Amino acid sequence: MAIEHCGSADAAFAMAELNKISPTESRLTAGQELLTPEPINKSVAKHYAQRQLVPATQTDLK
Repeated sequence: MAIEHCGSADAAFAMAELNKISPTESRLTAGQELLTPEPINKSVAKHYAQRQLVPATQTDLK
């Protein structure tokens, strides 16, 4: 989500702080809404938005 919305993986920590969750121990649920900080790298965030890219971090192969 950090790369997709903020253009940088570094934004993950800012997102965690903004949402008052742990960046390493919190589990998100499907449909959970999170606040996002301003983009760190606007060109990367724009690239993802224009191409509708949604990176996956976990898949269920069962």
